[in-house]
Amino acid sequence: MCSNSPQAMALTKRAIWGATELADPAAAVMGWELLKSQWAHPDFEEGPKAFTEKRAPRWNPDPNARR
Repeated sequence: MCSNSPQAMALTKRAIWGATELADPAAAVMGWELLKSQWAHPDFEEGPKAFTEKRAPRWNPDPNARR
């Protein structure tokens, strides 16, 4: 987990806590919104690109970064 995208891990934690604190429909909507927000972050492309190039990913530490 430590080698995963910091932004993706932060969003995952938010989704997990949201699932425990919200009712089912609201938790699912929140999780979906968090997932969609990750699509605009540079790490969304960096992970698969690093995998296909067989190298370690270079994650962007800025949570507000956008492609």
